Amino acid sequence: MRRAALGVAAALLVLAVSGCRTAAGWTEVGDEHLRAGRLVEAEQAYNRALQRDPHHVQAVYGKGWALYISGHEELAPPARQLFQRAIDYDADYWGGYRGIGVLLMDQGKVMASEQYLRQAYDRAPNEPTVLSSLGQLYLRAGRLEEAEGLFAGAVQVAPERGELRRYLADVAVARGDWDAALEQIALGRDGSVSGRRGLGVLIEGEALVHAERSRALLRDVEGPDDPRLVDALQGLATADTLLDEAARMGFETEAARLRTSVLAPLERRAEGLSAGDGATPQP
Repeated sequence: MRRAALGVAAALLVLAVSGCRTAAGWTEVGDEHLRAGRLVEAEQAYNRALQRDPHHVQAVYGKGWALYISGHEELAPPARQLFQRAIDYDADYWGGYRGIGVLLMDQGKVMASEQYLRQAYDRAPNEPTVLSSLGQLYLRAGRLEEAEGLFAGAVQVAPERGELRRYLADVAVARGDWDAALEQIALGRDGSVSGRRGLGVLIEGEALVHAERSRALLRDVEGPDDPRLVDALQGLATADTLLDEAARMGFETEAARLRTSVLAPLERRAEGLSAGDGATPQP
């Protein structure tokens, strides 16, 4: 009986504390859920923040980011609307600019993306997410030294966020330095990360290192008996295992996307070479 009474009292206390949370407090809860990859819970927390203050710019941005990184295409337009609202509510806050910049980058609109991400950088030159997003844009444009400098800056500013090393691994991949790429992933895994999503970023990055190394090997394979083919197949199997790990952690959407866009074409290429089909188009 006493245990039941204590349980009720604890539940009432939680409700009372929840009811007293400010918009900033609910935004912090949303940020915690976001870092853990609990996107639905993050959106709910941001909604609670906006119920208390509809113009709380960090909650507006956070909700937009939670919608966008879900990977559902139909949520991209409302996410952009939220990013624009964040700019309208506070033109000096970096979040809305970063959000729209990343959205445009993913649409392949490089010049427009750079304009927004540079505005984010001008407002928050030491914000690690801004540094990493601008670095990703430069990486895609082949501006490796600029990208590397921004990623290194992000790691220096936030050493507790080991997942940021994944982007230094991406630079090493672009240079074909597989050992350096895996070293950065290992350093990230050995350190602390900002929640489950951070670990997922590293796992995804490691899978891509193995996949891209296999791609490079397959380009040089001369026949089914070439030892580079065995090496490539082992790399693809490792990447597949890593994506299984990511899916078990709750990142099924990301894992499925990478399997479809990256692994599947490489596996078809490898199967063709194993069968002696030298005419199989290279991915």
